[in-house]
Amino acid sequence: MDTLTQTQKLKEAGFNQIQSEVLVKTWTGYINDNFATVEDFKQLETKMIYMFEKNELKLTIRMAIISFTIMSIGISIQTWILKHYILVNL
Repeated sequence: MDTLTQTQKLKEAGFNQIQSEVLVKTWTGYINDNFATVEDFKQLETKMIYMFEKNELKLTIRMAIISFTIMSIGISIQTWILKHYILVNL
């Protein structure tokens, strides 16, 4: 923000020099303290990418565990079927 231009505009609107400077400094401070900058968004993007990658890894591990569990259950069912139906009839 061009503080000199803003101060001049306030003076043209009827504010004196001190009032203009105080208003511009106050608003500049407020803007700097409360509005996100490009750097803030870049940091947020970096954090979000990290979080997505971390969650993707967790989901991959969970899917592997679920797949292994389902495969183990399937093998157990096949073994049970073999023992109780096929081998009994031999």
